[in-house]
Amino acid sequence: MISNCYSQNNREHYIKRLSSVIPVTRIGHCSWNKCHKSYYECLNELADAHPFFLAFENS
Repeated sequence: MISNCYSQNNREHYIKRLSSVIPVTRIGHCSWNKCHKSYYECLNELADAHPFFLAFENS
């Protein structure tokens, strides 16, 4: 779930390159995919549908 739209670590570049090789689901404030449920309901749905996740920390 993406909440920081303008990161300083250029993570958007990594996500774009990764999604050119494998399907990547992006959901959140900065994505065109929005989850209109509670935060935890969205996380549970994502966890059920995807066995892996990639996390970038805000710093």
